[in-house]
Amino acid sequence: MTRIMPKPAVSGGLGRIRTAVPVTLLLLGIACTGPGVTRGVRGALPPARPGAPVPRATRARLALPARVAVELTSVARAPEVAIVDSTGTFRRVTAAGDAVRLDAEPPREEVIVRGPVRIGEALHRGDVRVTGGARGELRTIIEIGLEDYVASVVAAELPIWSAEPAELEAQAIAARTFAVTALRARRAAGADLVLTDGVLDQAYCGAYEGTSSAGAARAQRRLEAAVRATRGLVLMRGDSLEEARYHASCGRHTANFADVFADEVRELGAVGPTGVHCRPCATRAAAEQANGAPDATRPLGWIARLEPGDLERAGAALGLDGPVTLLAPARVDDAGRWLEVHVAGPDRALRVEPFDDLRAAIGYGVLKGSAIVTTLPRPGRPIGAEGLTVQGRGRGHGVGLCQEALRDLAREGWSAARILRHYYPGTRLERLPVARD
Repeated sequence: MTRIMPKPAVSGGLGRIRTAVPVTLLLLGIACTGPGVTRGVRGALPPARPGAPVPRATRARLALPARVAVELTSVARAPEVAIVDSTGTFRRVTAAGDAVRLDAEPPREEVIVRGPVRIGEALHRGDVRVTGGARGELRTIIEIGLEDYVASVVAAELPIWSAEPAELEAQAIAARTFAVTALRARRAAGADLVLTDGVLDQAYCGAYEGTSSAGAARAQRRLEAAVRATRGLVLMRGDSLEEARYHASCGRHTANFADVFADEVRELGAVGPTGVHCRPCATRAAAEQANGAPDATRPLGWIARLEPGDLERAGAALGLDGPVTLLAPARVDDAGRWLEVHVAGPDRALRVEPFDDLRAAIGYGVLKGSAIVTTLPRPGRPIGAEGLTVQGRGRGHGVGLCQEALRDLAREGWSAARILRHYYPGTRLERLPVARD
């Protein structure tokens, strides 16, 4: 999760769920061009549990944390972490069994280096805490102010050099809401109050540094202004924080939270946004269909070619007796997203699996979304030694803010509040206080 985009005011709600029928559209003749980015919360890929609902809380109990902890998963398996501290001194933290060692000092349970610090090329405006594990691995956590974290997420999720103020503001509000909701859910579950810097939560790459050019400095000022203007603002649904999921592009219609995150709804009573029509994506999708090819610069369409090895790995992940030999939609929504699929292995015994499990097995970067146009061989036909080609539209889980449309709507003059009301129908903005330590 892992970008966030707000939504314009349009009627919300997906219609009925229908049983899928084979798709008859032809495959596009060319592969997609342009970046295949999956944005956030991260989305672009559905967080495993970070959006779990928070117990109903009175207004007096709702407050924002002053600081948050973010685990750097990119260095989770590294045998050492090189840190430049606030004085410019180079420090080295290494694993020492289940403990850690700072430079040549004796081992200890944890090492804390006061911030700001630099790890690799990234600047972190907070303290870094490194602990060890039983297998000699390191766990590196940045403890950072909430608003500094929000600014870092916005910079990682959006092209801030060209972003409109409303884009930046909407993303900031969504990112702040997502983070606080995730932490409250983890507190309720008795889990660590730690966010991750990857697809399970939101993109975090350290602070944006506008020092390379005058343009970078202007971008940093716009970013800081957006975070400052929205400081403390979150999305509320009734008395609870919203499930503020977001994604890269919906294709033409966002998804119903209850369809995509059914486990959270069933097990935890989570309530999130219904699907809404996304005019910017719908317009672009129609243009791509008329042209017979994805847009050259901002493609919504994509094509994935799955080799036999990919299908073998997917079959193993799904518990089949071999590679996937048949794939067809079992349940789709009114926007054409595959919610559940029929799959079979070599024994041809049909099983129904969540489509997201198939995406996870094959790779979110390969199957970029769930709005599938068609496959070759056609859905329900046997898959041979040539493998499977899948044509789809949109990127990410499709719930909540659509980042591709965010830019277009902001350029049309939509405010951040209007965009967010559209993509999260039934919510309101509220500025919450910061909790006292």
